[in-house]
Amino acid sequence: MFLLLFRDRIRKVLKKLNPICGSMDPPEISLEGKPKEEIIEGMSLILRCRADANPKANIIWRKSGHSGIYDIKDHIEFNPIRRTDSGVYSCSAKNDIGQSQEMEITVDVRYKPKINRVYPSPRTTVSLYQSTRLVCEAEGNPAPKYSWLQRIGGDPVIWQERTNNATFYIHNVTYSYQGIYLCQASNTINGIFNTLKSEEIFLDVTGPPQILVDTFPVTSHLVVDKDENAVIVVLFCSDPEPRQTFWEWETFRQETNSNTGRHTADEIQRIPTQDDCYEARLTIHNVEGGDSKTYTLVVENEKGRETFSVALEVRGPGDAIDIPGGLGDQGFGFCGFGF
Repeated sequence: MFLLLFRDRIRKVLKKLNPICGSMDPPEISLEGKPKEEIIEGMSLILRCRADANPKANIIWRKSGHSGIYDIKDHIEFNPIRRTDSGVYSCSAKNDIGQSQEMEITVDVRYKPKINRVYPSPRTTVSLYQSTRLVCEAEGNPAPKYSWLQRIGGDPVIWQERTNNATFYIHNVTYSYQGIYLCQASNTINGIFNTLKSEEIFLDVTGPPQILVDTFPVTSHLVVDKDENAVIVVLFCSDPEPRQTFWEWETFRQETNSNTGRHTADEIQRIPTQDDCYEARLTIHNVEGGDSKTYTLVVENEKGRETFSVALEVRGPGDAIDIPGGLGDQGFGFCGFGF
């Protein structure tokens, strides 16, 4: 502050002594050119440093992270501008009388997301109940937001978001995680939403059979009116495929794809929308009071064995049984998946 006051007094003295000397001033500068909207990669940009000085001043440009002088023209031009041009630029002017203060301008070049890598790719195999992770690496300005999406169903295709982080950690793998995944990276520039999707990754789950009770509604208690048909359906996954499936109740055992009296055990059917998953169905025709038992599906493959039990309760005339969820009014039970 003292120096500025001193300089002003010197000017006044010079003006009185010599009008010509009084018109000679150190430079005063202004910066022009920064657009009002965000700077997008590929556009043109001119930054201009104007100097008001007598005698004429020399312009000096500097850039943060760039050693020495960046340029000595009154303007710098980017045509087109690149992401590497981002930085803080400063200009100053100097003549024989003095030097201006530096003025700064920040150039922040925005660009759409680019996915550099996803892994493991394009296919990875993980054992049931183990842990794994899917990783997405992307760049963009603003920094992209991430989503890991899993394809659900067949037609129409639905993509379910599993996480909004760059890394999708799965700490306890079940068959519900098997399927096709992709990473989505997105940002917004000048109010326009930009999104990019990665190549697809297939996550293959292998292990013993599993009833997906942690993911889908399960019926373990079925109430059916006397003389109606009781249909028990259990859905499970198995990779490798099951080598043996059968139903058990009390001391009786019935293989799937067989028919004995009033009991029909259908052949297991693949579920079209879920790889390595199957439907097992047991029908008890014209149920009687003596059919009130626990029926257990047993599934085996070369990696292990899984069981699931359903308690069947036959309701006679006049019986009033209140089963939560309204199951007491049904003769058809799904176990494992929701429909």
